[in-house]
Amino acid sequence: MATKTVFQAKLIKPKGSAEDVSPKNGKSFTLDEVYKLLDVQMVEVVRLKDGLILICDEEGLLHKDPVINKEATRLYQESAKTQSVGIVGNAILCSTKQFK
Repeated sequence: MATKTVFQAKLIKPKGSAEDVSPKNGKSFTLDEVYKLLDVQMVEVVRLKDGLILICDEEGLLHKDPVINKEATRLYQESAKTQSVGIVGNAILCSTKQFK
């Protein structure tokens, strides 16, 4: 019997590093988990290609001295084919099935 490959979620940080992250229940992140991982009070879900999403700070651009996350911004811009305003702060890259 074939096993399904689960996309390994990544926490992408503004300075360019990324680390693997997993939901505590092994299936999908809770809102509380996302708030803690991103250190935010409000999240935005940005849809990408191939069933992937970026979860990021909805209010990122409102912070004093916002730090653009170049990798998350690149992923968004490639998917949306736009050069819009960047993604600020930490972002989680995961499949749509990993956040409900």
